[in-house]
Amino acid sequence: MKFSLIVCTLGRFDDIDVLFASFIKQKYKDFEVILVDQNEDGYLTPILNKYEGAFPLTHVKSPKGLSIARNNGMKYVNGDIVCFPDDDCYYSEDTLEIIKNFFIDNPTVKGVTSGYKSSDGRTGLHSPCRAKEITKNNVWKCAISFTIFVRKSALNSLSYYFDESLGVGANTKWGAGEETDFLLRVMMNNKLAMIPDVGIYHPVKEAFSGGYDKKRVQSYARGMGRVLRLRKYNKILVLASFALTTLKIIRGIVKRDKQIIQFYKDTLVYRVKGYLD
Repeated sequence: MKFSLIVCTLGRFDDIDVLFASFIKQKYKDFEVILVDQNEDGYLTPILNKYEGAFPLTHVKSPKGLSIARNNGMKYVNGDIVCFPDDDCYYSEDTLEIIKNFFIDNPTVKGVTSGYKSSDGRTGLHSPCRAKEITKNNVWKCAISFTIFVRKSALNSLSYYFDESLGVGANTKWGAGEETDFLLRVMMNNKLAMIPDVGIYHPVKEAFSGGYDKKRVQSYARGMGRVLRLRKYNKILVLASFALTTLKIIRGIVKRDKQIIQFYKDTLVYRVKGYLD
């Protein structure tokens, strides 16, 4: 069972070094790395030279845009399991071993996601204590791109991998949702599961730490709204999600917290806009 690790990167150097160092430490060695480089020519040359021969490494140049880069990386996949580690995450030494064993023990499962932690131990996704099936309704809370592992065979029926109108760098209104859209299309014909912890580390971003990026929140919310429409979610569930966000605005009003009010107002308004786009 061979892994293909597609790493798309732009503007990071030291983080790539940390990630690649974690690849070297993997107990399970049957993997390849596909580095999709969106930087200026030569930016990553020192990294490429440092890790030459350490593991199978394919260097691919790509235009900017995360979905575009991932699609370009998919062209070079030779493995049985595909994953998409972020350029600012890193793996524990047994990450690939855990995933490999899970797939062996669960042959009907075609894709796996997991929780993650920051280097100081804060939890990202609030994972269940045991494996559970991912559904159309819980996928939003059970998956983030750098914890996705999927059998390549489950992707053969897809007409495309990532929607290039969605995600960071897409130059559209919809700055997120591409990995959720990807999984929703995969799970139409395949079973996906979540396991609590496979030892993936990534910065945990606090929504209100030092304020928030207004444009980013708006773009991400609009992307989510867009995916709700594209994947034909039940209108009652869509309205329920809007109502839940409205309740969070009301909670902010009760607390007289202007930042919470504005954050969830932006989230609600742009999620609705995305749904109507």
